[in-house]
Amino acid sequence: MASNDKEQSKVSQLTTALDHAWRWYDLRISAGIQILNFYLLGIAVLISAYVSALNSRNHTVAVVVAVVAAAVTFFTYMIGVRQDAVARIALSPIEEIEDRLADALDIDSIRLVKQYRVKQELSNSSLRGLARLVVPVFIIVCVAAAIYGGLAT
Repeated sequence: MASNDKEQSKVSQLTTALDHAWRWYDLRISAGIQILNFYLLGIAVLISAYVSALNSRNHTVAVVVAVVAAAVTFFTYMIGVRQDAVARIALSPIEEIEDRLADALDIDSIRLVKQYRVKQELSNSSLRGLARLVVPVFIIVCVAAAIYGGLAT
């Protein structure tokens, strides 16, 4: 009976540890998604401001707005990379805890991080590659818009 209580206590501790690691991961990923949403909203406002400034022939404002859009894009990307890296810190502990729980409970399918890593490896590298391409292109577009706004004076 004491062995069963010890086993139950171990599973309870593993569950608590898994919950902690998962909350860490979830908080960072959720923050990253929220940052992306704010970025998209901010860029929509900046694009609207840029077009309005050009239409009203206020080229100085258009240049400033385009430069701000480039800066916002760069810094949002850097914050996103940081959020992703901080979130990924939790994946190794989650995987280890899932392995222990799977062994203790004899449920092999609970090894979700291992399955995720196998299936997502190609997808994640593709998404990161796309971001590494799109961000510089958008920054170049913003700089070109600033140059255009400056030349239109």
